[in-house]
Amino acid sequence: MVLRLIERSQHYASLIRWHQPTGSLLLLWPTLTALWIAANGKPSPQHIIIFILGVFIARSAGCIVNDLTDRNKDQFVARTKKRPLATKSISVTEALVVLFILSLCALGLVLLLNTFAFVLAVIAASLTIVYPWMKRVIDYPQVVLAVVFNFGVLIAFAAERQALPLVAWLIFASQFVMTVAYDTEYAMADASDDIAIGIKSSALSLAHSARSFVICLQVLFLLLWLFICLTMRFSIYVYASLAIAVVLFLWQALLIKIDQERNGFKAFANNQWVLLWIFLGVFLHYASLSL
Repeated sequence: MVLRLIERSQHYASLIRWHQPTGSLLLLWPTLTALWIAANGKPSPQHIIIFILGVFIARSAGCIVNDLTDRNKDQFVARTKKRPLATKSISVTEALVVLFILSLCALGLVLLLNTFAFVLAVIAASLTIVYPWMKRVIDYPQVVLAVVFNFGVLIAFAAERQALPLVAWLIFASQFVMTVAYDTEYAMADASDDIAIGIKSSALSLAHSARSFVICLQVLFLLLWLFICLTMRFSIYVYASLAIAVVLFLWQALLIKIDQERNGFKAFANNQWVLLWIFLGVFLHYASLSL
């Protein structure tokens, strides 16, 4: 009985990607960055907890929605064929029950925020359901993902200021191009499998130009953050974090130049460190103001 429960819990953990936190961290650091800026470096403990929990719950729910949509295709892809829904170790009904529970938890969290933040959260949840189907319809589904993935930035400003000032949209824009860039790197790793099962992606649409596309977006990300730094009069800490981001981007460019399919996922995962350094720069900026 105990062994059975352990086995089931492992399947559920796999369903929500508990063993693969990269996606959650790519959501978490920009959201916390936005929260810190929106609160002028002094977010309430309640908001910090709400947004940290919200990020992990939202990402877990999104993974279930994606797997439910792709369950008949995942079994033919090397990277996804062992997912619980693909192997049928978890039934569709069970997955829907877990999704319902996560949705209730997310609802409980957003109800603690103001009405504006709640409305934005509902829009984000609706787009999460739409995204998996976009991979079958449009050549650049990364654009839709970039919108869905970064609603946390807008929700953070809505929660703290009940408004979306220019800086909120600048951060959202920077994260939009960043997400398109790193998900294109992710798609590079899946290129051959995506061709086989008929999934569309920016990596396939751009072919040999995909690497140049990623580099251009990363440069745009840095330029947007330079503008944010000037607009917000950030200190040297944020500029230092951008310098580290440049080094990490150069490393990613080298990785995908050597072998896009083999190194695409490594380059993708490296972006969690880029975003962590940006958050640390912002955190240290506001911390220095309090000294």
